[in-house]
Amino acid sequence: MNIKYGMILAAGLGKRMQPLTLKTPKPLLEINNYTLLERAINLLISHGVQEISINVHYLPDQIKSFINREKFKVKITISNEENLLLDTGGGVLKGTQNFGDNPFL
Repeated sequence: MNIKYGMILAAGLGKRMQPLTLKTPKPLLEINNYTLLERAINLLISHGVQEISINVHYLPDQIKSFINREKFKVKITISNEENLLLDTGGGVLKGTQNFGDNPFL
């Protein structure tokens, strides 16, 4: 079965990674010149995912700018939790609403 949808949880505060995350959200930290977010997106793409939802909360403008700048070859929507962090279950529920009843990674 080919799964068309994917969700990336990127809304955390990154407290355990401080001081690295004081000015950069954890998903944008780099390892070998690739951000954690870029690695997650490319992994989903390599498995056939065509539409990705990414939730954001902490320093969301940096993540949005990164997504717009990189021009990934999939549809990416941002699930904004800037005003209220929904935790894991709430974030997944909100971020996957447009997936319908379809399975997602």
